[in-house]
Amino acid sequence: HDFESRRARAEWILTAKNCFPVVCEAATSSNLPMLPQNNFLKAVKKTRVGGQLKDWVRHDLVKMKTEAGQTASRQNIYFFVGSSLLNTFAPMTEVYDQHKSADGNLYLTYSETLEIAESERDAQKGVCESFKALLHSQDFADFTLKVGSEHIRVH
Repeated sequence: HDFESRRARAEWILTAKNCFPVVCEAATSSNLPMLPQNNFLKAVKKTRVGGQLKDWVRHDLVKMKTEAGQTASRQNIYFFVGSSLLNTFAPMTEVYDQHKSADGNLYLTYSETLEIAESERDAQKGVCESFKALLHSQDFADFTLKVGSEHIRVH
């Protein structure tokens, strides 16, 4: 869709539904499936927090696997706003206000691995913010950390 149609759709969601328009897509390096066309744009209520959005998308992904006849296991899914990990306790109003794009949508990516930027400056900032949010949320059993081409599994 072009910019104007995305902007018009975002404005409609903001006014008619009193929600935030959030676009959720699998990260390019993720092995998780893309959400179906009708599910990747979420109208998220303004009273929600990041963890509720995460649960909503996880439910959609499990449903997709089940409908495809695959076993749906509980696995960690990490959500990113740009290169930063989404804080699951952050009110979506704050996340939206800080990170909305010019077209009025909030773009999130999801992955089963926690990816860290390779450049030292970005890595320092990204690692600190990502781990701070992850540890604060206590929302993990184990996870895989990707630094460059290395994968580190933490239990």
